[in-house]
Amino acid sequence: MNERQSVEIKIYGQTFILKGPSDPAYMTELAEKVDSRMKEVAKPNEPMHRVAILTALVLMDEMTKLRRTLDAERQRFDQAARSA
Repeated sequence: MNERQSVEIKIYGQTFILKGPSDPAYMTELAEKVDSRMKEVAKPNEPMHRVAILTALVLMDEMTKLRRTLDAERQRFDQAARSA
């Protein structure tokens, strides 16, 4: 059974307590990546909610493109395996 662990993280100046089955070091790593990306996306004096939404869109765009690439590679691999 996975025990829920908690870790305090800071994203874009806000402190959060995360609880879950993931390793606290992993949760901290994710938080650092989100914080970094939010700082890249942010414009001076832009409200935090706008920065968060724009960051979510950027990250979703990256994830969708990666999934499409992975799906295409899987199809290519499956076709190669069937014709071998």
